[in-house]
Amino acid sequence: MTYTSTDFDAQRLDDYTLLVRIDQDENALAIIDNERQLKFIGVYDPAKVTQQIGDILNLGFVNVKITALDNGYSFIPADVFDEVHLPTYRRYLPNDNLSDPFVSDIPPIGVKLVGQINRLGLVPFLERFPHAGVHSSVQVLLNGVAGYGAKAGGRTLAIHKAATSVGFYLFDSGKFCYGNDFEVYDADDLNYYLLSVLEHFELEGKQPDILLSGDLTTDDAYYQRITKYSENIAFADVGELTGITIPAELQQHQHRFFTLFGLNLCE
Repeated sequence: MTYTSTDFDAQRLDDYTLLVRIDQDENALAIIDNERQLKFIGVYDPAKVTQQIGDILNLGFVNVKITALDNGYSFIPADVFDEVHLPTYRRYLPNDNLSDPFVSDIPPIGVKLVGQINRLGLVPFLERFPHAGVHSSVQVLLNGVAGYGAKAGGRTLAIHKAATSVGFYLFDSGKFCYGNDFEVYDADDLNYYLLSVLEHFELEGKQPDILLSGDLTTDDAYYQRITKYSENIAFADVGELTGITIPAELQQHQHRFFTLFGLNLCE
């Protein structure tokens, strides 16, 4: 999937920001200008880089933001976070020697995110763009979802699917209550974890508001399982939540790119 605006100008790189999303099976690139207008988007297999994607990556972007997969993380309230205790926090994270530690601020929900970013796939981009800002996918997602949770009121459950990982993030009147992700390989797996979350927070049978993003469509089995538990389901309006103007021809696909466009909110 690719889109290029008619006024994209490769000579205006100082006015553009390159956004990069690194996933398990595919990467995605987007270019936005200073007015947050989308100029380009492309999804590709990193093992089969097309000429068009290669040409984009060979441009000398000054402003670059990258989001990569998390490999374990913990939420710590910002008002009690103490950098002195970082070794203790990290003791509870898996260590496979393939990840780099990080600490991120998520101001909209008042937490520090302590975790690890998977180094695989990230190195080639940092060699090409050593000045790039790197953000975990959970940080990007929650920066965007927090705005929806605050406006919705009541309890809102955001569900984000990326390949075989599904994340559940619960807000209560804008306050962040819960976040976790799980490996799912079929709709039964998702059903199990979703029901566990709903039961734990006494939401089963109460028709909670559910916001969907990532690799979900109305005709897949995962979506059908979710509809068992609520009629109040919406796909994320990523343009509104991230401030990026999405062309009309991409509107129906925009929820797939939450963790790409959400980089616009990360500093």
